[in-house]
Amino acid sequence: MVSTPAPKATTKWTLDATHTTVGFSVKHNMISNMMGGFGKFEVSVEFDEAKPENSNLEAKIDAATFSVGRERIDTEVKGAAFLDVAKFPHLTFKTKRVVLLNFRRYAVVGDLTIRDVTKEVSLDVTLSEQILDPRGNQRVGFHGEMTINRFEFGTTWANKLPSGLHVAGELVKINLDGEIMRPTDAPAGAAPAR
Repeated sequence: MVSTPAPKATTKWTLDATHTTVGFSVKHNMISNMMGGFGKFEVSVEFDEAKPENSNLEAKIDAATFSVGRERIDTEVKGAAFLDVAKFPHLTFKTKRVVLLNFRRYAVVGDLTIRDVTKEVSLDVTLSEQILDPRGNQRVGFHGEMTINRFEFGTTWANKLPSGLHVAGELVKINLDGEIMRPTDAPAGAAPAR
């Protein structure tokens, strides 16, 4: 007799965008880190509370909301040599698999698309304990990190120092911090109380 695997016990959770940030850091002149982030994004999360490696997420980030808080740099990065937001308005990520690394830490492997380039990347995610908030929502916090080479995603800006090193580093560290939530005993897809 052939047994069929049990269905995944995933339920739809909602990203708490008010308490979530999508940030990055990149070396400037190879001596300091310039930090910034994106102000608008959408994330769809199907979360398995008992076995998070069965979970799935998809994210869409509004490229035009890129900011380091300096108008000249923001305009330059939104231009054709970097993100080219006029042609490519979104950055996207789609999960392919989730691998348990150790206690509450997972490798979320998926396809990252920046500009017109899609590559498989691994996001290192650590989850918090699950808590019940004062409004009756179950919540889980997360911290995610990954590092990409910006030249692999079609950026061409390559000014160099006299030493030959790049003014803006090749490697970009992406950081995610935030919370997902669902009402206690709510059916899948129900909207949480805010």
